[in-house]
Amino acid sequence: MKTFLLLVFILILGCSKKSPVVSSVSRVVNPDFSKLSPDCFTALSSNPVLTRNTLLAGSDWNDPSVLKLGSQFVMYASSDVNFNFDISIYRLVSSNGVTWSLSPSSPVFQADANGAAWDHRAVETPSVVFFNGLYHLFYSGYPANHLLPKTYKIGHATSVDGISWTRSASFIVAPHDPNNTTPDMTFNQWITAEPAAVVFQNKIYLYFSALGANAGTGTDLQVIGLTTSSDGITWSAPQSVLVPNQVLYPRASWVGYSTPNAIVLNGSVHLFFDVISDPWKQVKIHHASSSDGITNWNLDSSSIFDRADFSWSSNEIRSPSVLLDGTNLFMWFAGDDGSILSIGKSTCIL
Repeated sequence: MKTFLLLVFILILGCSKKSPVVSSVSRVVNPDFSKLSPDCFTALSSNPVLTRNTLLAGSDWNDPSVLKLGSQFVMYASSDVNFNFDISIYRLVSSNGVTWSLSPSSPVFQADANGAAWDHRAVETPSVVFFNGLYHLFYSGYPANHLLPKTYKIGHATSVDGISWTRSASFIVAPHDPNNTTPDMTFNQWITAEPAAVVFQNKIYLYFSALGANAGTGTDLQVIGLTTSSDGITWSAPQSVLVPNQVLYPRASWVGYSTPNAIVLNGSVHLFFDVISDPWKQVKIHHASSSDGITNWNLDSSSIFDRADFSWSSNEIRSPSVLLDGTNLFMWFAGDDGSILSIGKSTCIL
C-alpha cells in the first residue's frame, strides 16, 4: 500500500510540472514609411552592378525592371551588342540584387521579325508585372530608327513563366497625332513611350512618358500619362496625371519627366522618374506619391540622385526600378558617362 501511494504521489507531481513553452511567434518588423525621403537612398559603393561586357560581350545595360520571386530577384533589362541598335530584352536573376546571371543566355523578347511591324527595329524599356495568373510585359518599340521618337509606341506581351512571351495583336499606347506640327493641345500628341506598370486596386495601372503642347507653359512639355485595365486587354482612355512642377522645374530650364517606375507602398502609388533638362538630358531621379495614383501628387522638394553624383552616370541618369523587400526599399537605376551604359543599385532602409 505504501508503495502504491508513493507511485500515485510521484505521478501527481509529474502531471503538475509545467512543460517548457516554445514560442512560435517571430518578431515582425514593418517598414517605417515616414523614413522615405530623397536622402534615404544610399548607392552601392561598388556600382555599377551591370556595365559594358557584363555577362554579354558588347552589352550596354539599360532600363531595369526588377521583381522578387521567392528568394530570387529577377531583372528584365535592355541591351544591344556593340551599339548595333538591335535592342532586345533580357532576363537576369540574382540572389542578392548585386551579382547577376543571364537566365536564359539569349534575349527573352526581341523586335518583331515582320518588316512591316510597328516594333520591327527594336524593343526596350521593359516593365513587367504579375496579374491574373500571367506575367505582363510592357515595352517601347519603333519600326526603323531610335532617333525618330514620334514613331515610338508601347506594346504588350504575356507569359506563363516570364521567359516565353506572346505578343499582343497591336500596340496599346501611341501618340495622338505625331505627324501634325500644329499643336492640338493634347498631352500625348507627339510622343508616348517608357511604360511603367503596377497592380493597384485590382487593375493594371500603366504609366508612361508623353510629349505634347501645354497651355500653361506655352510650349511642349513632357509629362506622365496613365491608362488602366482590369483584364490586360481593354484599356481606358489615356490621361495626363503628373505634370512637372513649374516652381521646382520651370519649363524655361526643364523639359519634363520621363522613364517612370511605379510601386504601391502603404496603400499609395509612388512614382520614381527622371527629370529632363533643356537641352534634352536625363539628369535627376525624383519621386512623387498619390493615394489614388491619379490626383493630388505629393512631390519631394528635392531629387534623390543627380547625374553628377556618380562618374558612371555623368552624362545621364534614368530608369529607376524600385522594390520593397522587408524594410529594404531597393532601387536599381541606369545611367551613362557618354559612352558606356550601366545599371547601379541603391537602398533606402525603412
